Order: sequence, then C-alpha cells, then structure tokens
Amino acid sequence: MRFLRNYLCSILAIGLLLYLSFFKPPTIESVSLFEHLDKVIHFLMYLGVGSALWFDYLRSHKNKMQNGYLVGLVFPILLGGVIELLQEYATTYRGGEWGDFLSNSLGVLGAFFFARFFLKPLLAKYYFKEEV
Repeated sequence: MRFLRNYLCSILAIGLLLYLSFFKPPTIESVSLFEHLDKVIHFLMYLGVGSALWFDYLRSHKNKMQNGYLVGLVFPILLGGVIELLQEYATTYRGGEWGDFLSNSLGVLGAFFFARFFLKPLLAKYYFKEEV
C-alpha cells in the first residue's frame, strides 16, 4: 500500500501511456503538421512518464538520485521497447518502429535532465526545505 501511495503519479502516467499505446485509433484522414509529428508525441509521452517516475522517486527517497537510475532511466526505456515489440507482434492495428523507440528513449533522457537540473532543486527548496 505504501508503494501505491509513493508512486501514484507514476502509476497513473504509466496507465495513460499504456492506454495511448494500445487503443485502436479511429480511422480518419492523416492530418499532420509535419512528417514526424508522431516522434515528437512519443518524446513528450515518455518525457511525461519519466518525469513522473523521477518526481515520485525523489519525493519518496528524500531527494537522492543515486539509486533512481533504475527507476527513472532503465525501467521506462525497457518499457518503451516492450511496448514497441507488443505493438508490432501482438496487435494488428499498430506497428513498432525503431524511430519510435529512439524518440521514447530520448524523452526518458530528457526527463532525467529535467529531474536533475529542475525538479531536484525545486523539491529541495519547497518540499524538503534544505539546500541542494
């Protein structure tokens, strides 16, 4: 129960990610502002999930990053790879792509930098009331 309370934001973000990754989109004409808009969306989705994981980890581990790499970097990158494989081999309406996996991984890396240079100092200042 403590795990659910500590990682509620992450669980909700991962649930939304899984829904968006596997729902069957409606059939409409392709409307795109530019050719690789889906890669930007993949980047933003994994930036959000990675940021939620880092937020929950830092909040529940007194703002220490040293052991969070498994939670904040490795897990979401592996999750992205598994989702791409499942989209390719377990669905008939989705396809896995290396470009999507790269975008996912770059989003996770972006979340790491966001956590290190923005989230950690912010939590230290307002949540833990101590210096970084």
